[in-house]
Amino acid sequence: AEDSIGVATLADPRSALGQQDLEANYDARRALQELQETLVQSLETIDRTRSDIAMLNALIGRQLKGGENEALKALQKQGAQTIEGLDELEKQFRNPPETKGIVYSADKVSSKLGLAGYYLASNPGAPTPAGRFHMDEARSALAYSLEMVNLYLEGPVAEYRQAVDQAGIGLLTPENSLSLP
Repeated sequence: AEDSIGVATLADPRSALGQQDLEANYDARRALQELQETLVQSLETIDRTRSDIAMLNALIGRQLKGGENEALKALQKQGAQTIEGLDELEKQFRNPPETKGIVYSADKVSSKLGLAGYYLASNPGAPTPAGRFHMDEARSALAYSLEMVNLYLEGPVAEYRQAVDQAGIGLLTPENSLSLP
C-alpha cells in the first residue's frame, strides 16, 4: 500500500501468507476488539447502575432516620435485591475483582473472548477453524449476556427506578421554606 508521500509497504517476500490472509487476520482481530469493548461497556453499565442504586438506598436511609416507615424499608430492600441481581449478571461476564482464591472461569464471557484472542494471535494468517469456532462462541456468549443485562435493566432496575420516583426520593428534593421561630 502506498501512502501520501509515495512510500510503499510490501509484504515480506519470504512469507507464504498473502495479502488476503493478512487482511482476514486483521479483520478478525478488529472484530474481537469490538467485542471486548462491548464487554467493557457492559461491565461499566452494571457497575454504574449498582453505584446509583447504592446511592439511592443511602438517601432512603437518610429519609428513614431510624423511623418505622415500612414503605421506605421495602424500597430499600428492593434496592438491595436489585443490586444482588446486578452482582449475578456481572458473574456472567467475569469473576468479580474481589473474588478470592482459584475459581472456575472458563464459562465467563471474558474468558471466552480471551480464548478467541489466543487462537487469533497464534496464527498470523486467516483465522483457523478453531479460531473461528472460539470467536463464534465468544460472540454468542456475549450476545446472550447482553440480552440478560438489557432485560434486567428494563425489568427490575426500571421497576426500582419507578418506585424511587413515586416515593419522591432523590437529590435536591423540595424542602419546606425556612423561617424564624
